[in-house]
Amino acid sequence: MNNNQLPTTDSIEELANFWDTHDLTEFEDQLEEVKESVFERETLISIDLQPQEIKKVKKIAQAQGIDYHELIKQWIVEKVSQKNMSKWRVILEKDPETGDFSVWCPELPGCTSCGETEEQALENIKEAIELYLQPDDINLSSDVMIREVIIT
Repeated sequence: MNNNQLPTTDSIEELANFWDTHDLTEFEDQLEEVKESVFERETLISIDLQPQEIKKVKKIAQAQGIDYHELIKQWIVEKVSQKNMSKWRVILEKDPETGDFSVWCPELPGCTSCGETEEQALENIKEAIELYLQPDDINLSSDVMIREVIIT
């Protein structure tokens, strides 16, 4: 049985010094297999742009003080995150007697909520809207087709 303990530091210098004087086989009794991937690799993609398009992208990136590759990456990440978001108008009303808030979404009939504070009411209506928009299971005959449409 080995009395040595594996280091718990995050310091690269300390870890390097430790492993300069130790061997992994000294700690076999403390190791466990990691089954999932430890490192995720980035995926490189190529985008075909016209010369005038890339010139415009480079000009925008230069104005922002960043590399044009980084600018394109930022645009893609922003667009992807927006695809899962939607804005809904909600009406907040404070009860003069209790001080609590009621809130509803006029575009979604029956979608209402409340909260003791404005912040709590807004968080609750977000959850209510998510639940309202979740599709229900539908029992259909086998001769019908289900499709999805995207509204932009």
